[in-house]
Amino acid sequence: MDRDVHFEHSRVMNRDCHLPLLLLLLSIGWSMHRFARVFLIVLRGNCRNCGSRLEDIQLCDSDFEELKSNFIARVVEGSDIYLNTNPNEWAKFKRFVDRTAPYSVVIDGLNIAFSQNKITNSNLHLAEQLLKAVVQLTDGGSTVRKPMILGRHHMGTWPKSVMNSINAMSHLFFADDLSMDDPFMLYATMCSGKGTLFVSSDMLRDHLFCLQDKRLQLLFRRWQKAHQVQLLSANFFKRFQFKAPLRHNHVVQLLSSGWHIPYNDGNGKLSFDTPNVWLCLLKGDRLKIGPNKKLPRLDVKKVF
Repeated sequence: MDRDVHFEHSRVMNRDCHLPLLLLLLSIGWSMHRFARVFLIVLRGNCRNCGSRLEDIQLCDSDFEELKSNFIARVVEGSDIYLNTNPNEWAKFKRFVDRTAPYSVVIDGLNIAFSQNKITNSNLHLAEQLLKAVVQLTDGGSTVRKPMILGRHHMGTWPKSVMNSINAMSHLFFADDLSMDDPFMLYATMCSGKGTLFVSSDMLRDHLFCLQDKRLQLLFRRWQKAHQVQLLSANFFKRFQFKAPLRHNHVVQLLSSGWHIPYNDGNGKLSFDTPNVWLCLLKGDRLKIGPNKKLPRLDVKKVF
């Protein structure tokens, strides 16, 4: 299977498709082990069933540059960019990114500050929430690159002692209170390079649609899954719970050991939140099914 086919076959298999798939493979003479295994891929992308390493999800340099240039031209700096900001602010922000990038991660400051099921929304509480997240995302400020925090002008009224601590650990930019966050955040993340992440719970469907090109949309989704950190929960007295980006590509893959197919185990998921469950079909001794024999059952035990 070549890379072009990888891009096209990005669907997740439904559990009801197991039996038809096995019957089809057997009917065309394909060999496989006696059991098809359903399993969980470990975070680093190794199959726990056969040990194979799945394809890395990161875009190659040429694909990333193609996506970045088109995304900035079509989506970020499209004809409606100044509906979300103004020319002076946008020019100031681009100069800021040119001067301070690259970053470890780009953070929407208000989104993080207001993420907790509030006890209080005092400015002190909001600032402390943001500081806690910055400390956690940078391992206490030990990362080589600083994060970039996108804030709003009114955050300048938050307690100076806390904001000074945040500013010392990050590159802090205050946008106008009425400006839209996403164009700034995505521009900074892409211009910062392939090693930069961004924190957002948005599925970014509007931005995907604005690309108006199937290949670019596939590239964007793959880039998004490799760089988006999702906030799962926040509690003032505990650490934030973040979902890390994927390290392996969630598409049908044919490796030397056999087929690896993303699999829907029936648990409800968002369309973007691909289940980390796979069907592993390995080559092996030919299975023979006579007229009075049944197809070997599927072993659906999850391997942890």
